[in-house]
Amino acid sequence: MDVNPFESVIVSEPRRIDTPVAGLNETPLGSLAGQFEKLVGGELPRSVKLSGAQLVQSPAPGYGKSHLIGRLFKRLSGRATLIYLRPYTNSSACWRSILLKTVQELEFPESAAAEFCGEQEANQLEALVHGILINVALNGIADGAIKVRDRRQEAALGFFRKVSLKELRAKKHWVGWVFEKKVGLAELMERQLKQRGIFLNASPLAWLSVLVRYAYRPKDYELRQACLDWLRGGSVDDAEAERIGIPPADRPGHDLPIEALNSAAKERIADFCGLAGFFRPFVFCFDQT
Repeated sequence: MDVNPFESVIVSEPRRIDTPVAGLNETPLGSLAGQFEKLVGGELPRSVKLSGAQLVQSPAPGYGKSHLIGRLFKRLSGRATLIYLRPYTNSSACWRSILLKTVQELEFPESAAAEFCGEQEANQLEALVHGILINVALNGIADGAIKVRDRRQEAALGFFRKVSLKELRAKKHWVGWVFEKKVGLAELMERQLKQRGIFLNASPLAWLSVLVRYAYRPKDYELRQACLDWLRGGSVDDAEAERIGIPPADRPGHDLPIEALNSAAKERIADFCGLAGFFRPFVFCFDQT
C-alpha cells in the first residue's frame, strides 16, 4: 500500500507547519539552503546575485512542494525576508500581482512561524527598514560621512550593531534626527548603493521617506496606509505625499493603464531587492506553478 507522508499535513500556508515531515525533501532543502548561503557573504550593502532562479519539480501531487517551502521558511527564519507566492491568473499583470502579494507578505511577523504580529512585535517590513537605517548609519560612521567624536566612534558602532527597532523607535532624539536629516541620509544611502553598482528606480529620498514614516510613525494609521499604497505602486493623495515627503516625480499618476502599472511594479520589486542589500536577501517562493 502506498503511503503519502504529507496526506495529513496539507499545507496552504507554509508558516503554519508545526512538525516537519522528514524524508523526501531533505536533498532539495539542503540544496536550496546551500544556494542561499552564497547570498549572505561580504560587506553591506551586498550586491551578490545567483545565476538564475532555483527550480524544484515533483512528478505528481503529494510530493511535498508546499511543505518544502514551509521547511525552508523555518530554516531561513531571521536570515531572509520571506515571500510566499501562489499562482496569479493574469500574466499581463504578473509583476503587479507579485508586488501586491510581496507587500502583503512584508506585513507578516518576523517569526516565520507566526501569521499575525503581537503587540510591539516587528513585521518583516519594519525589520527591513531597521536593517537599512542601522547599516547606512554604520557605514556612514565608519567612513566619516556621519560625524562622531573620535573617542565615541567605537561606542556608536557598538550601539548600532546591537540596538533593536523597538529601542530606536522609543528614542525621540533619534527619531527626530532621522526626520530632520532625511535628505542627507537618502543621499548617503544612494552613495553607498552606487558604490556597489546598485541603482534605484524611484528616488532614494522617496524610499527613505516612505520607509521611515511607516516604521517610526506606526500610530499614524492613515499615513501608514498611504505608505503601503506607494509601496504597492499605487497613487497617493498629494497632501499625504507631501506629509510623507514623497517628491512629485515619485508620485504615480491616477488611472494608469495596466501596462504602466505592471512596469512600475517590476521597478518597485527591483528596488526592494536592491535595498535588501543593506539587510538580508529576499526569498520569493512560487508555489504550485
